[in-house]
Amino acid sequence: MTSSNWVRKLLSYLLLIVSASMAAIFFSLNVRDLPVVSHLPIFNAHDNYQAGGITTFYNRSSHAFSQPAPGLNAQEMSLHTQGDVTFDAVFVTAPAPVNTGLGP
Repeated sequence: MTSSNWVRKLLSYLLLIVSASMAAIFFSLNVRDLPVVSHLPIFNAHDNYQAGGITTFYNRSSHAFSQPAPGLNAQEMSLHTQGDVTFDAVFVTAPAPVNTGLGP
């Protein structure tokens, strides 16, 4: 038996032993022995959770990001409008006098 065959055989036995040990540990675990985490909130599928809170709106069209969030004040609406203008601008590769680059 050559040394590489001996090493290969040793590694396969070692892998078999480790796999059997992991399987034994896994199957010996009892779910009732695991600690109960009671401080986590329980998700109720019937609750009306919204990812954006009160700013959540349901628009799945291509214009969803151009629609302002509900409840914006005048300053926030102005900022949103400025962002729309910047986002809608056409950007060109350098060197160009305006809007040089990949985008906003």
